[in-house]
Amino acid sequence: MLPPPSKRSRRGAAQRRVLAYMDALPCAAQYETSYAHRAVVTHTVVAAKAGFVCTASEDGHVKFWKKMQRGVEFVKHFHAHVGPIADVAVSFDGLWLATTGDDGAAKLYDVQAFDMACILRTKRDAAEPYVPGAACWLQTAATPTPRVALAAADEAAPIRVYAAPTFALVAKLRVHASPVVVLCPLPPLGLVVSADARGVLECWRCADGPRRGGDGKGAAVSEVPAEAPGDAVAYRSKLDTDLYALAKARAGPCRISASSDGARFAVTASDATIRIFETRTGRCLRLIDESAAAIDARRGAWLLRRARGAPPDASDDSDDAGPMPEPA
Repeated sequence: MLPPPSKRSRRGAAQRRVLAYMDALPCAAQYETSYAHRAVVTHTVVAAKAGFVCTASEDGHVKFWKKMQRGVEFVKHFHAHVGPIADVAVSFDGLWLATTGDDGAAKLYDVQAFDMACILRTKRDAAEPYVPGAACWLQTAATPTPRVALAAADEAAPIRVYAAPTFALVAKLRVHASPVVVLCPLPPLGLVVSADARGVLECWRCADGPRRGGDGKGAAVSEVPAEAPGDAVAYRSKLDTDLYALAKARAGPCRISASSDGARFAVTASDATIRIFETRTGRCLRLIDESAAAIDARRGAWLLRRARGAPPDASDDSDDAGPMPEPA
């Protein structure tokens, strides 16, 4: 057996470590460091009213950035989830942030205090375990009470609505027959547009009052169908709309983004096509083909006209902000 190290050797090792730390300190009058993500950034949301930008990366890290007069300034960093982050959503008033992850957890953050407010272990502690996926806030100027809707990522389960910041379950809404992939709120109209794995789009709203009567843990909450859009839309049947366009094209939805007034929303899908819908009629106003073949065709037509000296045709470049760039 080897003898234990003496006090002098331990003291020398500690001194060497201190010297190594001191050598690593910056020795210049000015220096800079990077607060960037170490993995691919998957989500970026802006809390405009609070002046914050929140980013999330595929390794489960969430970072808060403060909007300054010039640029942004790093504020705080959270290792929020173990693994990829499924979705990030910011409330209508910009005061709350919600994240969901593949680790079976959903977390709420106070944006202005840039602090974590509550954790919900949906895979372990919930009465009905599930893995959270899509998330959105059901908050408008008329109903400022913060509520967050969470959808199950891998099963055709009802959409669960929780009150912030305690994650108390207040409603379970039956909307889709397949797993919900995307949730997008339309605060000016008080509506939510959702899409499932089959490509079916739904437009619905949630009642203002809570639908529970027990301990608040979800056991006493009954599943009810989501409310119809009512007077916010002009159609009575989805058959009169184009909300089945993705399902007919066998395209899976990726993201949904709505205009500031809620009158239109855009859907990106797996077929590399952007579809712009009118909320009131449910009709598809425009298709933008962003596939590689379509881009090559537009570039070829633009180069051919340029070689012939013909004036540019606005119809071919209508999907872009400017003239077709030359290939590198």
